[in-house]
Amino acid sequence: MTDYQTIRKLIHRLREADTKWQVTAQREMAERYREVLPEPVWQRLRSNHFNHAELELLDLVAAAGKRGIAYQEVQAEVLYSQSLVSRYTNRLAELGLLVKEHPEYDQKAYQLTVTPAGERMAVLHAESHRQESKFFDQRLTRWSPEEVATTIAVLKSLTREK
Repeated sequence: MTDYQTIRKLIHRLREADTKWQVTAQREMAERYREVLPEPVWQRLRSNHFNHAELELLDLVAAAGKRGIAYQEVQAEVLYSQSLVSRYTNRLAELGLLVKEHPEYDQKAYQLTVTPAGERMAVLHAESHRQESKFFDQRLTRWSPEEVATTIAVLKSLTREK
Protein backbone atom coordinates (compact mmCIF):
# COMPACT_ATOMS: atom_id res chain seq x y z
CA MET A 1 0.00 0.00 0.00
CA THR A 2 1.35 3.43 -0.94
CA ASP A 3 1.64 6.29 1.53
CA TYR A 4 -1.18 8.04 -0.27
CA GLN A 5 -3.45 5.00 0.06
CA THR A 6 -2.62 4.70 3.75
CA ILE A 7 -3.43 8.38 4.32
CA ARG A 8 -6.73 8.05 2.43
CA LYS A 9 -7.64 4.95 4.42
CA LEU A 10 -6.88 6.70 7.72
CA ILE A 11 -8.83 9.81 6.73
CA HIS A 12 -11.74 7.57 5.79
CA ARG A 13 -11.60 5.85 9.18
CA LEU A 14 -11.45 9.25 10.90
CA ARG A 15 -14.54 10.37 8.97
CA GLU A 16 -16.35 7.17 9.95
CA ALA A 17 -15.47 7.71 13.63
CA ASP A 18 -16.62 11.32 13.45
CA THR A 19 -19.86 10.32 11.73
CA LYS A 20 -20.50 7.62 14.33
CA TRP A 21 -19.93 10.17 17.09
CA GLN A 22 -22.23 12.71 15.39
CA VAL A 23 -25.04 10.18 14.91
CA THR A 24 -24.81 9.03 18.53
CA ALA A 25 -24.68 12.60 19.82
CA GLN A 26 -27.63 13.63 17.65
CA ARG A 27 -29.73 10.77 18.98
CA GLU A 28 -28.86 11.66 22.57
CA MET A 29 -29.55 15.34 21.98
CA ALA A 30 -32.87 14.57 20.27
CA GLU A 31 -33.99 12.75 23.40
CA ARG A 32 -32.82 15.63 25.59
CA TYR A 33 -34.69 18.09 23.36
CA ARG A 34 -37.78 15.95 23.75
CA GLU A 35 -37.47 16.14 27.54
CA VAL A 36 -37.39 19.95 27.66
CA LEU A 37 -39.44 21.11 24.69
CA PRO A 38 -43.20 21.22 24.43
CA GLU A 39 -44.45 18.22 22.45
CA PRO A 40 -45.72 20.28 19.47
CA VAL A 41 -42.31 21.96 19.10
CA TRP A 42 -40.55 18.59 19.40
CA GLN A 43 -42.79 17.08 16.70
CA ARG A 44 -42.16 19.99 14.34
CA LEU A 45 -38.42 19.79 14.90
CA ARG A 46 -38.39 16.06 14.31
CA SER A 47 -40.41 16.27 11.11
CA ASN A 48 -38.53 19.26 9.69
CA HIS A 49 -35.01 17.79 9.85
CA PHE A 50 -33.56 20.62 11.89
CA ASN A 51 -29.96 21.37 10.88
CA HIS A 52 -26.83 22.56 12.63
CA ALA A 53 -26.70 25.89 10.81
CA GLU A 54 -30.12 26.71 12.25
CA LEU A 55 -28.86 25.83 15.72
CA GLU A 56 -25.87 28.14 15.27
CA LEU A 57 -28.18 30.95 14.19
CA LEU A 58 -30.42 30.26 17.19
CA ASP A 59 -27.35 30.38 19.46
CA LEU A 60 -26.41 33.78 18.07
CA VAL A 61 -29.87 35.18 18.76
CA ALA A 62 -29.97 33.57 22.22
CA ALA A 63 -26.60 35.13 23.09
CA ALA A 64 -28.14 38.57 22.56
CA GLY A 65 -30.45 37.94 25.51
CA LYS A 66 -33.78 39.62 26.11
CA ARG A 67 -32.92 42.67 24.03
CA GLY A 68 -32.59 40.49 20.92
CA ILE A 69 -30.49 41.20 17.88
CA ALA A 70 -31.13 42.98 14.60
CA TYR A 71 -31.51 40.74 11.57
CA GLN A 72 -28.74 42.73 9.85
CA GLU A 73 -26.37 41.95 12.73
CA VAL A 74 -27.10 38.25 12.36
CA GLN A 75 -26.52 38.53 8.62
CA ALA A 76 -23.12 40.19 9.20
CA GLU A 77 -22.08 37.63 11.83
CA VAL A 78 -22.70 34.37 9.96
CA LEU A 79 -21.13 32.90 6.85
CA TYR A 80 -24.43 31.97 5.21
CA SER A 81 -25.99 33.76 2.27
CA GLN A 82 -28.76 36.28 2.85
CA SER A 83 -31.30 33.84 1.41
CA LEU A 84 -30.23 31.08 3.82
CA VAL A 85 -30.34 33.41 6.83
CA SER A 86 -33.81 34.49 5.76
CA ARG A 87 -34.95 30.89 5.29
CA TYR A 88 -33.49 29.80 8.63
CA THR A 89 -34.94 32.71 10.61
CA ASN A 90 -38.36 32.16 9.03
CA ARG A 91 -38.20 28.47 9.85
CA LEU A 92 -37.06 29.08 13.42
CA ALA A 93 -39.93 31.53 13.84
CA GLU A 94 -42.42 29.02 12.37
CA LEU A 95 -41.12 26.41 14.82
CA GLY A 96 -41.73 28.76 17.71
CA LEU A 97 -38.04 29.06 18.61
CA LEU A 98 -37.56 32.73 17.83
CA VAL A 99 -39.68 35.82 17.30
CA LYS A 100 -39.27 38.26 14.42
CA GLU A 101 -40.60 41.72 15.16
CA HIS A 102 -40.34 45.07 13.44
CA PRO A 103 -38.82 47.72 15.69
CA GLU A 104 -41.07 50.76 16.10
CA TYR A 105 -38.54 52.99 14.37
CA ASP A 106 -38.12 50.86 11.20
CA GLN A 107 -40.89 48.76 9.72
CA LYS A 108 -38.52 47.25 7.15
CA ALA A 109 -36.04 45.87 9.69
CA TYR A 110 -36.46 42.90 12.00
CA GLN A 111 -35.43 42.38 15.59
CA LEU A 112 -34.94 38.72 16.54
CA THR A 113 -35.40 37.28 20.03
CA VAL A 114 -35.55 33.69 21.24
CA THR A 115 -38.59 32.14 22.84
CA PRO A 116 -38.26 30.06 26.02
CA ALA A 117 -38.20 26.91 23.84
CA GLY A 118 -35.50 28.48 21.65
CA GLU A 119 -33.45 29.32 24.70
CA ARG A 120 -33.65 25.71 25.91
CA MET A 121 -32.57 24.51 22.47
CA ALA A 122 -29.57 26.86 22.52
CA VAL A 123 -28.55 25.63 25.98
CA LEU A 124 -28.75 22.00 24.85
CA HIS A 125 -26.81 22.78 21.68
CA ALA A 126 -24.02 24.38 23.72
CA GLU A 127 -24.01 21.31 25.98
CA SER A 128 -23.65 19.00 22.97
CA HIS A 129 -20.58 20.95 21.86
CA ARG A 130 -19.09 20.72 25.36
CA GLN A 131 -19.66 16.95 25.30
CA GLU A 132 -18.09 16.67 21.87
CA SER A 133 -15.02 18.65 22.97
CA LYS A 134 -14.70 16.54 26.09
CA PHE A 135 -14.91 13.33 24.04
CA PHE A 136 -12.16 14.38 21.63
CA ASP A 137 -10.04 16.00 24.36
CA GLN A 138 -10.06 12.68 26.22
CA ARG A 139 -8.81 10.93 23.10
CA LEU A 140 -6.05 13.48 22.61
CA THR A 141 -4.76 13.12 26.18
CA ARG A 142 -3.10 9.91 25.02
CA TRP A 143 -0.96 11.98 22.68
CA SER A 144 2.07 14.04 23.55
CA PRO A 145 1.98 17.76 22.80
CA GLU A 146 4.49 17.11 20.01
CA GLU A 147 2.21 14.49 18.41
CA VAL A 148 -0.73 16.88 18.53
CA ALA A 149 1.35 19.68 16.99
CA THR A 150 2.68 17.38 14.26
CA THR A 151 -0.81 16.12 13.43
CA ILE A 152 -2.15 19.66 13.17
CA ALA A 153 0.77 20.66 10.93
CA VAL A 154 0.27 17.64 8.66
CA LEU A 155 -3.48 18.22 8.34
CA LYS A 156 -2.95 21.89 7.60
CA SER A 157 -0.39 20.94 4.96
CA LEU A 158 -2.77 18.44 3.36
CA THR A 159 -5.54 21.03 3.12
CA ARG A 160 -3.43 23.87 1.71
CA GLU A 161 -3.82 24.63 -1.94
CA LYS A 162 -0.85 25.54 -4.10
